[in-house]
Amino acid sequence: IQDDRPRHGDKRHIVLGRMLPLSRDDLLYHKALVFDSKSRMAEYFSSRQRLSGPAEVLSGIVGDSDAVRALKDQVLKIAATPSTVLITGESGTGKEMFARAVHAASTRHDKPFIALNCGAIPDSLLESELFGYVGGAFTGASPGGRMGKFELADQGVLFLDEISSMPLY
Repeated sequence: IQDDRPRHGDKRHIVLGRMLPLSRDDLLYHKALVFDSKSRMAEYFSSRQRLSGPAEVLSGIVGDSDAVRALKDQVLKIAATPSTVLITGESGTGKEMFARAVHAASTRHDKPFIALNCGAIPDSLLESELFGYVGGAFTGASPGGRMGKFELADQGVLFLDEISSMPLY
């Protein structure tokens, strides 16, 4: 298999950025590749950690009761569908672990899994966190803008934890 990724020495590299359209009047350049800050890329990489296979993820869920075994079986059935999934339960019951297991068993297992705790984000920042923003959109905004969680999770999974704590607007 030939690997065309950029190399530096014996290491391969992945180049990440966003293609942004330039002015339509510019005859020389159509788009620009824009890179985010190192801290933003670190956040992006940590959210895209490769997950283990479904069996390994499910084995991390502790419990051997009939109810837990039934939930583990249900994970595999749900993962085979393209449906949106609602996982309910008390705080600390392992909803994210089940969401990760569904992701690992799905056809999207090689795409990003982005988790966002909606209860930990102030109302005023929620919109920019979910949808991103362009540079200079508000006071204190990064000059280059920022991708939102929906964009980061493109074709993957966006896990919205504590979604009930989000304001209705």
